[in-house]
Amino acid sequence: MGKSSHIQGRKGTKFSQQLRGVNLEQVLIVAIDAAKLHQKALICNYFGDIIEKPFFFSANNSGMELLCKKINQAVTATEAVRLFLGIEATGHYYEDIVREMAKRGYHVQILNPYTTFEERAGALNWCKTDDLDLVAIAHAIKSNKATENQLLNGVQRQLHVLTRARRSETRKRASLRTEIRALMDLIWREYQGYADYSAGRARKIKVFSDFWGKASLFFMEHYPHPAAVLKLGETGLRKLSIQHNLKLRNTTIQKLLHVAEQALSRNLQELRPELMLLKMKLRDLRTLMPKLMFWNKRSRTFSFRQTDDCFLPSRA
Repeated sequence: MGKSSHIQGRKGTKFSQQLRGVNLEQVLIVAIDAAKLHQKALICNYFGDIIEKPFFFSANNSGMELLCKKINQAVTATEAVRLFLGIEATGHYYEDIVREMAKRGYHVQILNPYTTFEERAGALNWCKTDDLDLVAIAHAIKSNKATENQLLNGVQRQLHVLTRARRSETRKRASLRTEIRALMDLIWREYQGYADYSAGRARKIKVFSDFWGKASLFFMEHYPHPAAVLKLGETGLRKLSIQHNLKLRNTTIQKLLHVAEQALSRNLQELRPELMLLKMKLRDLRTLMPKLMFWNKRSRTFSFRQTDDCFLPSRA
């Protein structure tokens, strides 16, 4: 197919073909504003003449029947030959309406929320009310500003849900880790690494090769204060390593004792609130990790399942 000669490309060509040679008074625009509870719709013709004033309907069977009834009445009253329906992509609330209307034979165009914002801004009106939103949606439909996005279905939709869940858990983990690092800075500043200037330049030396590894997490949970590590001593640390299979190297033990000796930490009594919070955050992190592993596994299960003529690549 060659390039379109329309300023809006193929999308504009398709829209103009639907309108060319048609009496614009017989072109109806149905603007729908989705919400959690109270959906609202407006029906007007291409010139903006209101055919059906804004009305509420519910996102259930009776609500969908009411919306279809209003549309059919407007079509009959105006002898409409073209019908354009549009809805703003508000969270996930619009999805049920788009899907149910498709089952009833209506194609609902999806509008980016920023498009309706621009329509309100163009009218120098930034108020956020249902009726103004409906007018903005109607203007956007009339100007052919709807996206060509469609609702996902089948394996694509399932992968989308799983990916979102995985991303949510990943963000929680990142947030928890940031909080834990901040708490360890308050409790034992050099636990995460200390400065070394012996080679004639400044460099950071980590105590543990992996801050989120088994050994590091064990000490944060059971021996987060330098005084507790000093009390164990080298012999105690070796015994602890064997007992809990921490696999502490000699260099790690020496670095741990070094930062404990050099620590400027407050005493345990003063750090009680921070230590309590640290224990809670570590417990939350331990609870979160199996969930994240589960979502990673489920995402990979769907990653290369074939849908129609394409494969969905893994992002895990």
